[in-house]
Amino acid sequence: AGCSRRRRRRDFCPSPAPRAAAARRSSAEMADVDAEKHHFALDPNHTFMVWDAVFSDTAKPFIIPIAGLIVGAVMMQVKQIADVGKLVLYFGAQSFMNIYMGWVMRTSVTLPAGYPLHGEYEGQKLEENLTGCPAGFALTALQQVVSFLVFMCFFAGAYFTPYRYTPKKLNSGFEVFCVVIFGCVFALNIALNNFSLGYISIAVNLIIRSCLPLTTFLSQQGLAVFGLYPFKPCNVKEISLMVVGVLCAGVFTLARIMGSTEKGGHSPSNMILGVFMCIASLLCGSLNLALAGVLGETKLNVYDTVAYMAIPATLFLMPIAMFLQKPVPGQWGKVFGEDTMSDWQILVHVWSVNKTTMVWLVLSGVFSFLYNIIQFSI
Repeated sequence: AGCSRRRRRRDFCPSPAPRAAAARRSSAEMADVDAEKHHFALDPNHTFMVWDAVFSDTAKPFIIPIAGLIVGAVMMQVKQIADVGKLVLYFGAQSFMNIYMGWVMRTSVTLPAGYPLHGEYEGQKLEENLTGCPAGFALTALQQVVSFLVFMCFFAGAYFTPYRYTPKKLNSGFEVFCVVIFGCVFALNIALNNFSLGYISIAVNLIIRSCLPLTTFLSQQGLAVFGLYPFKPCNVKEISLMVVGVLCAGVFTLARIMGSTEKGGHSPSNMILGVFMCIASLLCGSLNLALAGVLGETKLNVYDTVAYMAIPATLFLMPIAMFLQKPVPGQWGKVFGEDTMSDWQILVHVWSVNKTTMVWLVLSGVFSFLYNIIQFSI
């Protein structure tokens, strides 16, 4: 009986050896878990998971420009660093507007892959997403109309308040002439830039537009020859650095065109067209900044400038947007059955297939108004 009781106790009570083995297994498993936690924390793919969860791929490019706008606005309130704050604010506004317009014009999804095609491609489906809205001239005209409407809302809202605003009257033919010329040059600057974004990437666009200091200096000196602007001093070191920057931008742009050709990406002819339009926009932008100084001499403030230039800019762009036929990039020709289209035709087609894209286009007019206020204030 005693032996049977001892055997039963041995059966129910494990020996020390199995208990030690189980403890070793538990310690090893805990060590593996700790190692996995450390690897999870150090692996870059996991470190930025929270970033990826909070910000979508569409929102990420806008984070730095928005931060620049906020930091620049705060710095401008401190007298000692106000000038640096203006540069930061302008950087944020310029970057935000370029990235937003690049997204609207080139990468936002207008039609998803799988959309059924018509015409000569009847029975086929869109293999890739149809992106952007390559209607730069019409979009710029739309932005000017929206900007003018936003200004009128501001004017009407403040009319019966102590902050009532009254635009300065144009009292001479020279002032009217300056406003009309400024509106047309401004319209070409924005329209050609928007046009180029339908054919080249935002990276190439920003690299080309980084040449603005040199072209602006040349525009100012050209206006000074006609007595419209004071001559600026020529600093050899500054001009040399600007020339080196322009040469580097040219090398980068040429490399991107050649690389796209070798990879069989975007059509090189379309990219070259986009580059030339961006360069033309750059020259207009330089003249635009120089003319802004001339308008400042006529005592037009920033709100006067934005309000007065909207109408001539829109009237100047409307015939181009309505009647100028241009090659359409990517799969636009396949979707709509046309190799060349006017900007107005593109907008009509976009409205028929995706009205959300049109909302983004209208919203760009509000951003354009705010951007112009910042630009001409600086």
